[in-house]
Amino acid sequence: TSSSLPGILRWFEVVEKSVEEVAPVQYACETMDNVNKELRQLINTYTIDRKRNINPFSMRLQGIIDANVMGGITKYQQAFFVPEFTKLYPEFSDHVFRLKTLTLDQIEILNSALHLHGQLAPSGVQPLHRRLQERFAQLKQGLRDLSLNPRGRGKSQDTAASIIK
Repeated sequence: TSSSLPGILRWFEVVEKSVEEVAPVQYACETMDNVNKELRQLINTYTIDRKRNINPFSMRLQGIIDANVMGGITKYQQAFFVPEFTKLYPEFSDHVFRLKTLTLDQIEILNSALHLHGQLAPSGVQPLHRRLQERFAQLKQGLRDLSLNPRGRGKSQDTAASIIK
């Protein structure tokens, strides 16, 4: 803009505009990284203040683990973790590897978050907690064969099975 923001004028003349294209796999990395940070913050918040209303924590966990709206990790698997993606777009192989790493980080964070949630959840929330545990087990099972090879050509020993328990 022609003047710095914020200002007292109702409008500012735009003097320069730039557009940056972000590949979907790169955007997925940014999204996953932000969700991981948010989960860590929620764990810290609820560890410090164990009397806090658990509903926001429960809803966030449900939105991540049982992602019915956007599809979550499952959609990333279908879109980016298939060998065809790396063959068609080898220039994004580093982003695919980063997304895989962030996904496995999220599994570890979710494991901690679910453990804490189980400790904090009152009896009325325990059925939801059990559902989250079931869905989390399914999510982990679906990631067991995830190749960790940076170039997408994983060997049997290069899978997430050794990390996901």
